[in-house]
This record gives sequence, C-alpha cells and structure tokens, in this order.
Amino acid sequence: APSATRADAGGAMMGSWLERMRSQVPTDPFYHKPAAVLSHSDRPFWGQPNSGVDWCEENYLHTHYVAEWWNFLSSVPMVVYGGFGLGCCARFGLERRFWACYVALMLVGTGSMAFHGTLTWWGQALDELPMIYGSTAFFYTVVEADLAETRRPWLPYAEAAYCAAFTVGYFALPRFFAVFILSYACAVALIIHQTHRIYATYVRHDRSAAGLWQRRLFWTAAICYPAGLLLLWVPENALCPSFPGLFHRLQLHAWFHIVTGISPFSFVLFITYHRAVHVLKRRAKHEVYVLPYVSVG
Repeated sequence: APSATRADAGGAMMGSWLERMRSQVPTDPFYHKPAAVLSHSDRPFWGQPNSGVDWCEENYLHTHYVAEWWNFLSSVPMVVYGGFGLGCCARFGLERRFWACYVALMLVGTGSMAFHGTLTWWGQALDELPMIYGSTAFFYTVVEADLAETRRPWLPYAEAAYCAAFTVGYFALPRFFAVFILSYACAVALIIHQTHRIYATYVRHDRSAAGLWQRRLFWTAAICYPAGLLLLWVPENALCPSFPGLFHRLQLHAWFHIVTGISPFSFVLFITYHRAVHVLKRRAKHEVYVLPYVSVG
C-alpha cells in the first residue's frame, strides 16, 4: 500500500508538471485566432488544440488524424531535403558540420509536422526549439567556413549552453514567444550576413559556371526566407482574423513552409562547395539528380 501511494503521488506530481508546462507554452502575440478556425471535427484524434497558436487553416477538415492538413504536408519537403543531404554526406564523406545542418533541417521539418499535425503544446515545442538548435549549427558552419582548422573551439560549447538556457526559458517563461521570434530572426540575419561575405569572393573573382551556381545558391538562400516571412507569414497573421475565408483558400502558411525550406538547403550547398574547393582543396561540382547537390571528390 505505501508503494502504491508513492506511485500515485509520483503520477500526480508528473501530471501537475505536465499541466504547468502546457499552461506556460509561449503564446503568439501577433495572432488572434478567429472562431471560424476552430475545429470542424467532433472527434479530433489529438484532442482539442492547446498550442499557443492556431494557424489560419481549418482544423481536422480532411481527416481527424491531422489538425492542419496543408501545413502538415508542406513541412514534408524539409524532411526530404535533410534526408537527401545526409545521403550526400555519406556518399561524399562530408564533414560533421554538414551532417549537423542536414539533421537540423530534418528535425525542423519533423517538428513542424508534429506541431501542425497535432496543434498540441508539445508539438509546438518540437517545432520551435529545433529551429533555435538548428540555427546554431548553421551559424557555426558559416563562421568557420573559411578555416581549414577550427579557430573557435569554444564555439560549440557556447552554443550548447545557449540552447540549454533557451530551453529553460522557453518552458519557464509563459511570454517567451517574442524572445523566440527575435532570437531566431537575429540568427537568420547573422547567417545571411556572414554568408554574404563569402559570396563577395564569387562576385569579384569567379566568373565560371561554378561561380554562377554559387551566386544563384546564395541569392536563393538569402531571399527565400525573408521573402517568405514578409510576403506570406506576416500577411496571413495580420489579415486572417479579418478575412478568414480568403486566407483559408490561400494557405499562405503552407506556402511559407515550401518557400523557406529552400533557403537552408541552398545555404548548405553553397558552403559545401566553397569549403571543398577553396578551403579543403578537393574537387567539387554542382549537379542535379531530382534535387541539386554538390559532388565532392
């Protein structure tokens, strides 16, 4: 009996902790869900949405297994890009930094599927936290891109500490969503800025076909994410409450996933070629097999 009592108490404590974490999921201050976006199903598989934000797509409209059908499906390409890139890493013996970038891309895609597929607080955490973790992998890759030997051996440890602190803040502070948005936006801006420094060398010194590939990859990476944010994500968040019928048809958040997923994939291709040719002195070539990739000899 005493052991059963302790088990019941432990279960109650765990349930209380989970409920507290759920109540503290960051709430999106930029979006107020209209009544028209609430669930259309009387038996949603994952229960009624309890995430901090409910996006502008009718919930459980196509199946009771997936909350936001188009937002869920549009996250799949990120998983495909990551898996394809990992195959290239294995085939061409790429450095661990590129493995980390492709794993991060897969995790972001998988987390986005979990979030939009369930609209639960834990799905939201699986979507947003990998975005922060992944940004550190991309940042490390670009700031060390020109160096054959690591100049900043302390950087991975600093990034790990940052991710740990961010995770604690994410769950401990209920109004942390604005910090998440600001942190991620700053990371993306820094990555684009650092990549532009490398891009400048292809503008000044490389007029070959490979240089043209590199310039196109840079601009694809640099434009897709900001353009997706400003032309798709922001208008939907701002206008969906006023025009829900229109934005249900437009599915701008799904298009946002598709457009912005191209950006990190292009970034990794850009840095892969640059390091292979200009830093590691290996042969490399831009190729296409369903998706573009860099073959490294």
